[in-house]
This record gives sequence, C-alpha cells and structure tokens, in this order.
Amino acid sequence: MSTKKRTEQQIAENQSFAIIGRLIPREWVIHDYAPDYGIDAIIEIFSRDPSNAAVCVSLGEVLFLQVKATRRATTAIRAVPNRYNVAKRPFTELGGSTDLEVVAYSMDARLLETVQTMGPAQPVLLLLVSLEDETIYFLCLNDYVDKVLVPEHRDWLNQDTVTIHIPARNRILRQGEDFEPFEIYSQRAKLYAAVNVFSFQLHELERSPSIEMIQHFLDGIMHYDVWTRRITFNAIHESYRMLNELKSHIESRDCAEEIIVRNALLTWGVLANLGRMMEDIWRENYLPTYLGIGLI
Repeated sequence: MSTKKRTEQQIAENQSFAIIGRLIPREWVIHDYAPDYGIDAIIEIFSRDPSNAAVCVSLGEVLFLQVKATRRATTAIRAVPNRYNVAKRPFTELGGSTDLEVVAYSMDARLLETVQTMGPAQPVLLLLVSLEDETIYFLCLNDYVDKVLVPEHRDWLNQDTVTIHIPARNRILRQGEDFEPFEIYSQRAKLYAAVNVFSFQLHELERSPSIEMIQHFLDGIMHYDVWTRRITFNAIHESYRMLNELKSHIESRDCAEEIIVRNALLTWGVLANLGRMMEDIWRENYLPTYLGIGLI
C-alpha cells in the first residue's frame, strides 16, 4: 500500500509522551523541541500563584528531556563499587560493593557526548518510559556522565553505544508527588548563578567589609526565589535563616559593627560553600553510585 504509515517506534514515542503528560503536575507545560538533535522536549516549571490559586506563574525554570520508550522495563541487581568521592580524586575503589536494583538501557555515545559539552548547570533528564505499566524512570545525564562514565569508563567515547544504569527507585508512578527530584533539578541553573555571585561577594567583603556593602549585597540576593522553595536542600533553608538574622541585626543595630561584619563574613562563607556542596555531594543524588546510594 502507498498510504502513509506509522512505525512501532513512532507509536511507542507517542505513547511515552502521553504517559508523561498524564503524570507530570498539571501546572507544568511540555514544549516540543524541534528539530531533534538530542533534546526531545522541554518541561517548563509553573507554580500556583499564592494570591490567586486559579492562576499559575512561570518560575523561569526548564528541564531538557531525552525521552525513550521500552515495552516493559526490567530490573536487575548491580554491584556498585564502594569508592572515594570522584569530585576529589580519581576513581579509587575502597573495596567491596553495594547491591543496587537498576534498569539497564543502551544509549548513543554521541548523544551523551553532546550532554557532556552542555555542562552541569542545565540538567538533561533521561525519561525511560515503561509502556505496559506506565512507569517513568529518570536519570540526570549530565551528572551520570561526569560522576560515572568519565571516572569509571575512560574509553566510553570510543564506543558507539553505552549501557547506563538507572536506579530502580528513580521511578515515577503517580501524578505530582513523585516529581520532587525534578523540582530540585529545575533550580540548578539558578543555584549555579547564585553561588557565583556569593563567591564574588565574599571576596569583596574580605577585601574591604562595611555595613553599607553588606546591606547592598543583602538587597541584591534576598529576593532570590531559591530561598523559599518548598522543595530544596536543607542547607539552602539554613542559609536563608542566617541571612535574615544578619538583616535583622543591621536594621536594629543591636550589635557592634565589628560583630555584624564578622557575622557577615561567616554567613557569606556558608553561602560560598553551597557551590562546593553541589559538586561534592548534591550532584550524586539519584545516581547509581556509592555516594548516591547513601544520599537517598
């Protein structure tokens, strides 16, 4: 027949996007990304307007998606080597291993190379959709490349395909409540930008601290929405508490200037350390690694 035809691959792709559309929070929007050179779609993050629950507002955050479909994902047990943190030293095993339930999937090495060139600030999430049970398995490909492929498989760029391993607990089963990791990933670009500002400000405070400079810096960063997000890291909330405490001391002038300056240097030291925590620990969240297993 000469009529138009649909392949099984096209049918599976449409099914996978339909499942994703049903499961993601109703406030969020999926945008097509065409032509497709490795990014299949973008999720734009929205939130309910606190002053009008009938309206959703954009948070200025997006997630890049690479969407794959499989008839039914199967899991297996993989021995994850106990190792030193690869952010601090080359891959070195500590001896022994930890068993982890994973889903294995083969990916184009050139696609992963493209993800690597994008850097870690803008997450690219693999969504592997298991069609029969309508389950989504997710993995941050940027982090997987940097924390698993590069340190553990040095020849991966010489391969046509790479088998990646998604922790089985990285699964989405129902709408809304299972998408908390996505909300954390969506804030990453803002956090990378923020810690760059914090490091600059700390340097300036160490050179010539003053109450005027501290107040100016506070005015610039207190409006960041990462401070008050419901879902984020505890260290972010603690940093915001310290900023508010410092702001209160400045406004009330209930402390000597030298004490306020000393507290400001301490506070900005904590803020600048958020960037180190991101690279040292947070990027291993939801990865099939020794440190990642301990974080969840």
